[in-house]
Amino acid sequence: MRFDLTASTDNAMLTIFDPVSLKDWIDVPWQKIEESEGLDDGLLDAAEKQGKLMTVSTGSDGTFVVRFYIEEDPPKELTAEALNSVTNALLRVPSGRLWAIGWEYLPQKEQQLQKIQDYKGGDFNSGQCHEIPAGDYLMDAYALISPEPATLCASSKMLGCIGAICIPLAVAIALITGAWGWLLIPTVFVLLAILCQFVFRKGVPERPQPSQPDALCVLKRLPEESDLASFQGKGLQCA
Repeated sequence: MRFDLTASTDNAMLTIFDPVSLKDWIDVPWQKIEESEGLDDGLLDAAEKQGKLMTVSTGSDGTFVVRFYIEEDPPKELTAEALNSVTNALLRVPSGRLWAIGWEYLPQKEQQLQKIQDYKGGDFNSGQCHEIPAGDYLMDAYALISPEPATLCASSKMLGCIGAICIPLAVAIALITGAWGWLLIPTVFVLLAILCQFVFRKGVPERPQPSQPDALCVLKRLPEESDLASFQGKGLQCA
């Protein structure tokens, strides 16, 4: 089984989890958590080591794609490009509902849930869910190298050359011809502004959409008789 989950964060951290594992955190308004001890690093680390969640430190805010492989291996060409990785991380999925969501959007903010099965991912549609067989898993996770930013195209470079020639030329003409010549300078700027609008809409490519996900998670289910004390969860650093 293979699927992608898209999640957004304004805190540079994603969370992968089953809501049943984190019921005590999800089923209370965020304000109450903040008024009490909060979800500090100690609580987070302890829950992660127990396999209740996995954190993915993205290094920046934004929207990220995490690709999951359940009981199958990913292509070697993807894992070969990994910037960082963790192996044999325990992840408990007791209800079979696997979520990826921005860490700060994890709690159910508006109201308490009647049933944890009603969890819909906090606020702002900042995560997604997929159902997998319930159980305890060992997970290998890989942070993939992001694509390079787009470079300026030839027409953009040409525009820079035109500006570098026309502006000094307009100033020289203005100095020679007197007061009326100075009108050339704002005229040149207006023309360059119009060219910029055209070139930067048509000529400069946008940052390319990634042809690969930002992270891979490969889950293999543990036998029911496994001693979970032998394993612990781990976080993934993407940057």
